[in-house]
Amino acid sequence: MEKLPERITVCRLQCVLMPQGEVICEGKTIEWFKDLKRHLETETEANSKLRKQTELSEKIKLEIRINRKQAGECMREADRLNKLLKKPI
Repeated sequence: MEKLPERITVCRLQCVLMPQGEVICEGKTIEWFKDLKRHLETETEANSKLRKQTELSEKIKLEIRINRKQAGECMREADRLNKLLKKPI
């Protein structure tokens, strides 16, 4: 960030978690694991969530394409039937 935001803003802070429970940022202990554990997320966990979101997004896109294809087929069939109804017997 270059300047302070004008309103309350959610930020991410890159830090490391040491085996003894220290949470370190910029070489300084900023807190302890026991105090921050519900706010911490490892890169592996974040990547896993992102991968799941991406997979879900791809499934939704596929369903939309399938639905559009089926809608197109239905419209073509409806047009064909309308033409048949308009023909004199």
